[in-house]
Amino acid sequence: MSLRTFPPEMSSTPGTDEKTPLMRSISTSSGVLNGGTVSHLQHPTEGLQRPQPTQIQTQSSFFPLACVLTTVVLERVAYYGILANLLIFLMNDTDFSPSASVVLVFVFTSMAWMMSTVGGIVGDSYSGRYNAVWGSLLIYIVGVGAIFGSTFLSKGNKNCHLGCKLFVACALIVVSIGEGAYKANVAAFGGDQLRGQDDNRYRKFFNWFYWCINLGSFLGFSLIAYVEQVFNFRWGFGCLCCCIVLAAVVFFLCKTRYISCPPTGHVLKKMYNIIKEAKRSRKEESTRVRNNESIHYYPDLEEYMPRKSWLDRAMMKYGGSFLDTDVEEVKTILKIMVIFAILIPYWVIYFQMNSTFLLQGIHMEIGFYQDSDAINDHAVIPPASLSLADVLFVLILIPFMDKIVYPWLDRKGWKLSVFNRISIGMFFAVASMIVAGGVETARLNDTSHCKNQSIDNVNYTACLQIYYQIPQYALIGISEVFASVGALEFAYKEAPKSAQSFVMGLFYFSQSLGSLLGGGLYELCSLGKNSWTPSMTETKKMALKGHFNYYFFLLAGLQLVTLIVFLAVTVKYRLIQFNQKRSIPAVIRTSKAEPHSHLRT
Repeated sequence: MSLRTFPPEMSSTPGTDEKTPLMRSISTSSGVLNGGTVSHLQHPTEGLQRPQPTQIQTQSSFFPLACVLTTVVLERVAYYGILANLLIFLMNDTDFSPSASVVLVFVFTSMAWMMSTVGGIVGDSYSGRYNAVWGSLLIYIVGVGAIFGSTFLSKGNKNCHLGCKLFVACALIVVSIGEGAYKANVAAFGGDQLRGQDDNRYRKFFNWFYWCINLGSFLGFSLIAYVEQVFNFRWGFGCLCCCIVLAAVVFFLCKTRYISCPPTGHVLKKMYNIIKEAKRSRKEESTRVRNNESIHYYPDLEEYMPRKSWLDRAMMKYGGSFLDTDVEEVKTILKIMVIFAILIPYWVIYFQMNSTFLLQGIHMEIGFYQDSDAINDHAVIPPASLSLADVLFVLILIPFMDKIVYPWLDRKGWKLSVFNRISIGMFFAVASMIVAGGVETARLNDTSHCKNQSIDNVNYTACLQIYYQIPQYALIGISEVFASVGALEFAYKEAPKSAQSFVMGLFYFSQSLGSLLGGGLYELCSLGKNSWTPSMTETKKMALKGHFNYYFFLLAGLQLVTLIVFLAVTVKYRLIQFNQKRSIPAVIRTSKAEPHSHLRT
């Protein structure tokens, strides 16, 4: 049988794929070997064809993208508007105990991150991304509406009975389910609207996508949080209801103008079957080696095209049951998972803003003016509000980089790849931890100017002005512009088309692992007599002593090591891609020069 027709489904039509991912292996099955023949290669699946798209559908209007980005802003306002004062709402308005409130906040945030993986699977395998986003917004509306309704049950005067508490807890779980499913699919769906566009368009979209996320975060943490604290939660949650309903309406407006991709099959099932078959084949080969039998299914073919991965055993051309493209997709997803695993230490640092930075801030002077004894009745800077410095840097820098810096670098021929940008972001994350450690060292040494201050009727010993924290928040914001945006773009562009929402879910899942790892590392550093961090069971809140600065320096060291590993791994991937691109033309030239040659044993 001629290699011109074996195997027919493994060939790819040039130009049908609008992008070639950085780590996507280049198929050399049939297009490379055209002209060669071999008589003894037969397979029962001969004649099976994988349908190929005849034309790439492109988006000619900006209006659908504007609807997606507006939906992102409104949804982020709703999410962060709930999260901003959720702990206070649970303790003061629904009469949960402090410990139960902390657990509920943790469940709410972690479930939202975890559900993104499930939502990605649903969007890719069952509903399609448009239906997944639309359905998640409807679930979102039910959850936010239930939280708004709970304000009429509790009435803000701590008379929330058991049924009321269960109602609030269930409402939060519903919101987290909707938010997770929405988050996994909306970025991939927005990227689908750019099919057929160049890398610059993708970079611009994900820059503005992340900018919209931070704009919603800014409005949620500032405007909505202000309404909740100054007026009451009923007014605040009522505004959030309007936001999420308006988000659904805006998203629905462009229904007929979106580029929608249909479900592509059961992603996890296909991955499992390919890995299972490859392992089975490897085990059978080991058995044949022990019995001194041949381990090659097609010896002529494997001499000409040796296997590059143990997963290749599942390919039809090596005796397996799956198309080259299916196996290559699994290999790509596994490589992406490696990159996501390397990014986990970065997310550990990212989540310090809402934990250790805040703990450090409440032990610093928050007043603009100082009394001789206490800081109470003057204008103050709430420690949590400094996270807005991070958001503001993101909101300012993304347009600046997108409109000025990146075009200038492109004109100079110094275009920054996704990996370059992630590496730069990791460097700024290291710098942030070093600055935080330096600030903490100065705070510990500034004992002669310490004051007592009251925050929410709890006294704290405050040393050093809180505005010294601004640089560490700013450096985190700068790192987000490079690393977070770059990682988000990488997650979409490198993912196989059949699993883009699933890969987005894995991306957000890696962030949740970073949050959990940070909490575990914090508690580990609190063990022993000379602990670096205060224990989570510590009851004394007044003074923050010990070696908290060592914890920040430890995170800086871990991120620096991770940066070196990341650089080594990405250089290896680039070399693999370069060698593949160089080797394929040589094979094509060989096959063209010897059109009638046969493979020899």
